[in-house]
Amino acid sequence: MKMTKKKVFFISLAGAGVCFLINGGEVLNFWCGAGGISCQNSLDYLGDYFLLFLPILLFSMITYFIKEEVFKAWLKFTYWYFSIYVLVILLLSGMGGGGGYLIGPLDSEFFAINLSGLYIIISFFLVLLLFPLKASKK
Repeated sequence: MKMTKKKVFFISLAGAGVCFLINGGEVLNFWCGAGGISCQNSLDYLGDYFLLFLPILLFSMITYFIKEEVFKAWLKFTYWYFSIYVLVILLLSGMGGGGGYLIGPLDSEFFAINLSGLYIIISFFLVLLLFPLKASKK
């Protein structure tokens, strides 16, 4: 399946919507009863996976108006980064707030937020600085 700018935008929009649904406290009350305590832990780790869709949505909007070759280069980076992101979160979500199998007091939410922030910084550098320079040299 060829990924176009429009497809990436709508997939990231859907992922960001799921992120807001899972991470929103009011939705947990609706799904899980008063306080959302009964299933909040089981939904919490799912929210970590969808957190990366927020910056992907941001950069899919930015790259929508940029040259196609810059978009394709950013999309390749996003595929690579998303794979590593899911693997790290998967390894760290094994033991709730205890940090999973690798790290002690840190949890997957901490890494999801920091890896999403790192993705924003790297994407900003690549999309707005590096890829346009390479495209203009061709």
